Amino acid sequence: MALVAVAWVATNVWLIASAPLEGEPSPQALAAQVRAAVVARDVDAVRRLVVDAPEDDEVLAAMLRSASCGGASPTVAVVQRQQAMMLELAAGSGSCGMLPIAEHDGRWLVDLWAAAVR
Repeated sequence: MALVAVAWVATNVWLIASAPLEGEPSPQALAAQVRAAVVARDVDAVRRLVVDAPEDDEVLAAMLRSASCGGASPTVAVVQRQQAMMLELAAGSGSCGMLPIAEHDGRWLVDLWAAAVR
């Protein structure tokens, strides 16, 4: 019985330690990962890049569709707008969206509430 408990604890520790960290270490790395998730339309990838991401895949899929700039392959740049850091998505000659970002515990994430709070 004790061996089973030790194995269970060890397995859970390994699973937690090996899980990918949420967010990215810098705004530029976050921009690159957001672009990759948008181009691939990867809901799971975008989920780890959004603070308190909704469980509903359709909400994240809608966010990806909106960020895709009408199906074009967008560029994603880090910009400062008023008091908030943002990711600006653009295709061709125009901007097609902004996503607020914020640092949480040393990691950068898309934070849909960041612009509203500042």
